[in-house]
Amino acid sequence: MKWAVSNIGWRPDEQDDALALLARSHVHGVETAPGLAFPSEADPLHPSRSSLDAFETKLDGHGLRPVSMQSLLFGDPQAQLFGDNAQRTRFEARMRAAIDLAGRMKIANLVFGSPASRSLPPGRSSDTAGAEALFRRLGEACLNAGCRLGLEAVTERSGTNFLNTTAAALAFVMRVDHPAIGLTLDTGAMFANDETAAVLEIVDRHGRWISHVQISAPGLNGFPADTDSLQCVLERLRRSGYGGGVVSVEMRAGPGDNIEMLKTALAICAALEVGPAG
Repeated sequence: MKWAVSNIGWRPDEQDDALALLARSHVHGVETAPGLAFPSEADPLHPSRSSLDAFETKLDGHGLRPVSMQSLLFGDPQAQLFGDNAQRTRFEARMRAAIDLAGRMKIANLVFGSPASRSLPPGRSSDTAGAEALFRRLGEACLNAGCRLGLEAVTERSGTNFLNTTAAALAFVMRVDHPAIGLTLDTGAMFANDETAAVLEIVDRHGRWISHVQISAPGLNGFPADTDSLQCVLERLRRSGYGGGVVSVEMRAGPGDNIEMLKTALAICAALEVGPAG
């Protein structure tokens, strides 16, 4: 498998050390949150050519490349999938901007999490046809940009009531039924929901819908403790045909030494049979 690490896992002052560690650990690429990649830009989804070049040159200097994009709507409360007309228009416009940026950067995958932008209003629980149509339009934009958009399950404790389980996220993706809209399989949601068995069945029966995999713990707090279950999921993914896909380690940076946290995580990955070589 091709391994990546999300740049939400280190502070800007730790970036050089983090990228050097990733290179030494034979990591393939970086999952990119635009707000962290382009912090000096007024709108990280519309960075200047010079900012893009500087970021890509920095990664290239370590033999890395941006392979996925996340945190697409971070800090934009007006972008709402189930909001009023103006909020839905804002949601679609910002998602299209993220897709366009992925095209500019030749990033093959985007992750849609954004819990603050996807909650159903009170009393509305099943009418998602409008959202499905919107994601089909976004799928067409992805095809034009040469990328794929993966929806991930986000638990209620993260602040949303929409697609809280992996099974629910998969069902929505299957209703959208577009070749550029897939499922981001996130182990943080899997562990939080105690749905490892369900996820293994999804990999076996519906693996073709999986566009991206994130290895995370609930709340993005460090690396998952249950490495036995993680090993089972990774092995099942490899047998399903996902072996050439990207697996991204996602941990939230803290105030302490995030490089040591990253070293520990990559050492665990290396110990896994399907982890990075090194």
